[in-house]
Amino acid sequence: MDLNEFLEDKYGRRFVTLDVNGSGLLEPEDYEEAATRMCALSGTRPDLGSGRRLVEAYRAAHRSLARAAGAPYGIGRKEFTAVMCDRLAGRPEAFDHGMAAVGELVFEVCDIDRDGFLDERDYCRFLAGYGVPRDAALEAVRRLAPTGRLRLGREEFLAHSRDFYCGTDPAAPGTWMFGVF
Repeated sequence: MDLNEFLEDKYGRRFVTLDVNGSGLLEPEDYEEAATRMCALSGTRPDLGSGRRLVEAYRAAHRSLARAAGAPYGIGRKEFTAVMCDRLAGRPEAFDHGMAAVGELVFEVCDIDRDGFLDERDYCRFLAGYGVPRDAALEAVRRLAPTGRLRLGREEFLAHSRDFYCGTDPAAPGTWMFGVF
């Protein structure tokens, strides 16, 4: 799929959330720090169980992205958006094949009370792991739960994630999966 203004903006927003240290490049440390923050904010140890698996999955995600971008260490915004567009836009099967497992781990770590749902507090913690400001996280919650009460089950969380990465509809709720900027 061709990179258009909507996809460039959406993937650009995702780039900002992943560039944890603000260097303008996605580096291995950014991915590890995002996963470690999510664990810390959720009360999960990043060196054990699901926390460790999440950190390892984020490390692997960076390696895969770096290979695809031809940038072994730091991936710039332009390269990131091009790879995301090429690999995921309009291709939900690509998400299911490669990224759904990471989404499962994120859900597991962020579901604090282990009730099988992410509520507003869980979801805001998830976004805080990426440094998304609280007001932007609350706007994302509002867009994901227009009825006023967020209660995302695992499948719905994955559907919104898939829609974010693969969707081409600017009005889809999943477009706001990683906050509003």
